[in-house]
Amino acid sequence: MRILILSLTLFVIFTSNGFAGLPFKVGQTYSNFIQLSKVGVKYQLPLPKGEWLVTAVNDRAAQRSASASAQATSGTKLADIYLANIVQGKIKMAIAFTYPYELYSSGWSVPKFCYRDNLHFDERPELYSGTQTDCWGISIIPMGAARKGSAAARSIAMIQKQGAKIPTLSVYARYYRANYSEYFTAGYYFNPEFYGISKPGNVGSFKTVDYNPNLIGDFPEKKIFVDNVIKWGKAWKKLFDLGFEGKLGMDEINNQPIF
Repeated sequence: MRILILSLTLFVIFTSNGFAGLPFKVGQTYSNFIQLSKVGVKYQLPLPKGEWLVTAVNDRAAQRSASASAQATSGTKLADIYLANIVQGKIKMAIAFTYPYELYSSGWSVPKFCYRDNLHFDERPELYSGTQTDCWGISIIPMGAARKGSAAARSIAMIQKQGAKIPTLSVYARYYRANYSEYFTAGYYFNPEFYGISKPGNVGSFKTVDYNPNLIGDFPEKKIFVDNVIKWGKAWKKLFDLGFEGKLGMDEINNQPIF
């Protein structure tokens, strides 16, 4: 029998669903926050209230491209982890987060997301490639389509295996933080249909979908929903920053903003 102890914090024993060096496997559940420790760097991912199921795990090499959402130099490996909060057979929220689990180089490029001009809301305190990145914003994304074999496709399959239906579209808050050697990003995806919001029309095109920032004013219930995500996102930014600094505690989790 081969037993590999990966983390005293997470008490994880890997199976074939895991990746060597990563303290995650599909089917695990978490609540409150996830402690991430590697090569002296400590991150904490704050979780909204409820039980969070790991739906996909992926690892990849950081890219060299200065325009990519990854490190500008090579040698570092990134972990992409997907989570879902399923309530009474319906997906309420999902999370996708990325962090470096093997760190051999430094100098993180600013992600493309931080330069987008079609977001519903954004704040960009620091955008300095190689040194400091601090940005976040609110946008939308169709949820049903994913490249075959990708981590996103595996996440969708795992959610469907639980008997939950994939929503048509999600409204999400995406956070990025980086300094010279550290990088952490997470997206929190809200399912409007779980909250009784009608399905959007013209989902195939960002330019014509109901949730387009230039059109959403014509759809009051959807506009209110997005405004509520923005309000939540502003309050959640504090928890994400504390997690990036490794200073998140149960006081913050217990008093977290509720959507």
